[in-house]
Amino acid sequence: MSDARWTDVDKDPDYALMHHGMAIRLFEAAGFDAPDLDGYRNSRAFMHAMGAGYTSIENALLGFSISSVKRRHPARHGTRISSTAYRGC
Repeated sequence: MSDARWTDVDKDPDYALMHHGMAIRLFEAAGFDAPDLDGYRNSRAFMHAMGAGYTSIENALLGFSISSVKRRHPARHGTRISSTAYRGC
């Protein structure tokens, strides 16, 4: 993917690895049951890292799916493909 618009798609797997790596570090540090704000902060940081990681994986898969459709169907190149077209796949 040489088009500059795909640079974010290329970076999504790296972002997923970074976010999940941070989630692992947060999990290993524990402290989720700490009282008051500390426990809440630790658990929310972990959940945020996991959610961001999964979102990056989904974005990468969707982006790669769209790019493969564009390679197989050159007539559609440059058109926007709705993400709803991939639901149920």
